[in-house]
Order: sequence, then structure tokens, then C-alpha cells
Amino acid sequence: MCARAGEALTTSRVTDRAAASLVSFGSHAGPFGLLLTVYLATACLSTLVGSKATVIVLYSVVRQIAEAEVPRGQLVVTLLVGASSNFMTPFGYQTNLMVWRPGGYAFEDFSRFGAPLTLVVGLVTCLLCRVLA
Repeated sequence: MCARAGEALTTSRVTDRAAASLVSFGSHAGPFGLLLTVYLATACLSTLVGSKATVIVLYSVVRQIAEAEVPRGQLVVTLLVGASSNFMTPFGYQTNLMVWRPGGYAFEDFSRFGAPLTLVVGLVTCLLCRVLA
């Protein structure tokens, strides 16, 4: 079932357009900028649809982005970490929902603390991918 969703996106050329958009937006800052763009797109999408669905949708895009200057392994690690970075909304992850109301948190609390945390995790992830790979 999951493979079919990826195949459908590839066949309909949605992944071509998404990959072209990400590359045109992120490649101006070099390989690091492309990794950061993939991370941010993945993190934002995972707050809306969940991490598993995000990986299924964006893996096909990452396969097409892989270039000589950014190896596929770095893009995949960035994709996986980005999909796991569900810090910005209370419904991004199950435990966020569990503590949202009982803890007295407001929706804005997750955004206020989650957005900077997501950015820091993204910068560290992209930096480590470039340095260690």
C-alpha cells in the first residue's frame, strides 16, 4: 500500500515538480541550503499529516533530488530526522496531545517553543550530515 502511494506520486509527476521546487529554492545556498530546505519542508509537512505519511510522500522527492553535491544518504537522514521533528503543534505527536490539556498548555506554547527547537534540530542535522558524511 505504501509503495503504491509513492509510485502514484512518481507516475503523476508530482514528485518531479516538488523536487524541482525544492532544488530551485534551496540550491542557492549550496548543499547545506538544499539539506535545510528538505528538512524544513519535511518538518512542516509532518506536523500536519504525521511522520510516516511524510516519509512516504517525500522519499520519492528525495530520490529525485539526489545530486552529486548532496548524496542520497544525507538527504534520507535529513528526511527521517525532519519527519521526527514534530515539535510545533500539539497534534504533531501523540505525547504532545496527551499533555496538551492536562498540562494547561495553549496551542501557542507549542509553536513558541517548538519552532525554535525545530530550527535548531534542523541546523544541527544538516551540519552533521555535511561534516560526517
